[in-house]
Amino acid sequence: MENVNVIIKPLVTEKSTHQQQTRNAYAFQVHRDTWYSAPKQQINWWMPVWPVVAENIMEFYPRGFGNVVENNSGDYNYYQANMWRSNIKAFSGGKDTRVHPAPVKPLDAGEPRLTVVPPVGGIMLFSGDQLHASVPNTTQLTRYSIDFRTVDRRSRFTVGKDRCYAAHFSREQ
Repeated sequence: MENVNVIIKPLVTEKSTHQQQTRNAYAFQVHRDTWYSAPKQQINWWMPVWPVVAENIMEFYPRGFGNVVENNSGDYNYYQANMWRSNIKAFSGGKDTRVHPAPVKPLDAGEPRLTVVPPVGGIMLFSGDQLHASVPNTTQLTRYSIDFRTVDRRSRFTVGKDRCYAAHFSREQ
């Protein structure tokens, strides 16, 4: 853990250019990662690189966990989505025209929402089957995060010797 502190401390003590004015990036609507073809056993790990606030993070819908939510995931094309990623440089300004899985009916305005704001160096772990969404970034700060997904090797969905995982660095504005 000492090595992590050595890396993170200089990042948070310097008020460098990470706090540039943002452009709006795509805010993922209410969804479950399983609707994007992720396995039900998936655990998401999400870590802020810079400080985050409730207005530029994500929200969870606790009553949605474990309950059926009618959705359009049958219209999602995993192959097409991965082909699009090969040309990600062409994507800018938050305009994503692909079909994204979402509830068929909008959630009620009174639906309980939970927003967790971890500190830099903190981490959020949540199920890929948890109903959640990106909060549209209304701040002037770009949100930088590191996130990856894991599946326990003992689960029925096993790939490779130890774990099945996908990881990437994300910069959401």
